[in-house]
Amino acid sequence: MQASAYVLADALGEVQVAFDTDPEDWSADPLQIDSARVAGDVLHVFATHGGGCVEHEYAAVAWNGWLESNPVQVGVLIAHDDGDDPCDALLFPELRFDMGPLKGAYEEAYGAGPAELILRLTDVDGVGGGPILVEYEFF
Repeated sequence: MQASAYVLADALGEVQVAFDTDPEDWSADPLQIDSARVAGDVLHVFATHGGGCVEHEYAAVAWNGWLESNPVQVGVLIAHDDGDDPCDALLFPELRFDMGPLKGAYEEAYGAGPAELILRLTDVDGVGGGPILVEYEFF
């Protein structure tokens, strides 16, 4: 697990570009992704999970490389570390991640924009299941 990549729900984190990462390297505490959108260069993930007694941490990790399609797609894991929270309240965090590192990786691989990417969002436990697809356009 790469603890430095994790942020609290009220913080703006960055999408980590770690194409060679193994999903098992990331915390997989229960988390449901309800919806997501990109506004400007910020990914907003709306989630649900249990807790309420300690602060939880989250990470967004682009992994497994570029999926060659039109438009190009990329998998993004949403990792969740609940800090061993013993409480069972239902929480609804909005997670925010700066897309700058992913945009930079795309431009390094394909050249400068404008471009459209499809983000294939999933939680760590959901890898291999049906992802939530989110469009990201930049210029």
